[in-house]
Amino acid sequence: QLLVKRGKPITKENLESLKAVGITQVRNPGLAALLAVALSAAFGLTGIFLHQYAPKLFYSPSSLAMMATVSILVCAVAASPVGADLPQLIPLPAAALILSLTYGKRVTAILTILIAIFLNVRGLLTGAHLVSQVAAASIALTMKVKRRKDLMLTGILIGFMQMIGYLIPV
Repeated sequence: QLLVKRGKPITKENLESLKAVGITQVRNPGLAALLAVALSAAFGLTGIFLHQYAPKLFYSPSSLAMMATVSILVCAVAASPVGADLPQLIPLPAAALILSLTYGKRVTAILTILIAIFLNVRGLLTGAHLVSQVAAASIALTMKVKRRKDLMLTGILIGFMQMIGYLIPV
């Protein structure tokens, strides 16, 4: 049975039919190439920023590996079925907190913004979920953590901000 004619746009009804049959994976090499270029540009701009403002981090392979690993893990969780079904479990605020404790607020702000842009462009995080994640990540960036008590308070505030972000319709 023909579900969708070639070259015709897919409507919501067609998409439901395709999901029922189990044919929902779309392959678009142009989109993959565009995402590869965007990801390369993001890494390049981050490198330029680090070279200019944090040369110690730029010339430290372990620091670069840690930043890349945290960024890739956030994107991997967002792209996984868990991230698709439960976007509140995408660890963007946790990544912002870890990176800010390790590398400082300025570097973390740039990395968090780039990750959020990538998640939004890719469509992995939209609307209220994006606002909630970015708001919670900004709490991680603005809090001053000196003791374990401050870290616990920051975690509570991040959770509270995420709850507010998901309750407020955008």
